[in-house]
Amino acid sequence: MAAFVIRYFHRALIFPHRINVAGKTMLVGAMLASMTFYVINGNFIGYYFGSLAKYPLEWLSDPRFMVGLLLFVGGFAVNVSSDNVLINLRARGEIGYKIPRGGLFKSASGPNYLGEIGEWIGFALRSWSVPGVVDVGWVSLTLFSIGLGTHRGCREEFGDRYPGNRKAILSYLV
Repeated sequence: MAAFVIRYFHRALIFPHRINVAGKTMLVGAMLASMTFYVINGNFIGYYFGSLAKYPLEWLSDPRFMVGLLLFVGGFAVNVSSDNVLINLRARGEIGYKIPRGGLFKSASGPNYLGEIGEWIGFALRSWSVPGVVDVGWVSLTLFSIGLGTHRGCREEFGDRYPGNRKAILSYLV
């Protein structure tokens, strides 16, 4: 649960202070859908781990836990490094869209989405639980949809200037 808390601490308290959102808006429907997801998901995971889950100390050396931890940490690193590229695209006060370059943006329009999916696959493996699998499915479907939309939008916005070899989320695949 510590990784889960660290991830949401970063996303809810650190990340918002690093981004430049002056003058940007968000659809009310998107905000409500996001809030609904986090309330349901948080209660589901909180109830499971607070009341039902029982892990022996040996679980910390189980291969599922170890691989899951590596995927979570790797996904978190990809997510944060991709966020850094996006945050540093524009100077303060500058508006408009720019093509992200560097890191995994060399081959994908949304490596930050790939990183987050990796985090949740890692969470599902580490917890070896129904809530972990449900979370990975729910988040992955949402992020694939957003990633495909972002990719399509970038191609429309930038046309021939947008790198033709980029995929939406998974480098060289999707």
